Amino acid sequence: MNGASKVPALVLTICVFACSSFMCENEVKQKVTSPDSFWDAFLAVENCGATTDYVTEIVVASRGKSLRSAMGGGTVFVATGLPQIIVRWEGPNRLVVRGQVAEENVVTRTTRWHHIEIVYENGGGGAT
Repeated sequence: MNGASKVPALVLTICVFACSSFMCENEVKQKVTSPDSFWDAFLAVENCGATTDYVTEIVVASRGKSLRSAMGGGTVFVATGLPQIIVRWEGPNRLVVRGQVAEENVVTRTTRWHHIEIVYENGGGGAT
């Protein structure tokens, strides 16, 4: 294969990997706004198709941001599967995650994000 014929193959490979994340669907299961109306907490489930497990995420963002624009920087909890959890605010700086999550399914669990304390109750990502 000469150099000119490698370029289309490289472009195709990059497109397949870059475009594969767009094939995932993110469904917001719950969105709650902090009491001071400054933050939104999203509970979302990501579905990337039949060959992968669901991913459940909690993302915190400035109020008014979409889930997609907030993902990454404000992701405070990630678990594989579909754990039964809910989120609620107990003040402007305290977010509570409640429910049952098997410890082996927890990928990311943050207990503080900026000035917000994140508390996990009844196995909601592990008790703190």
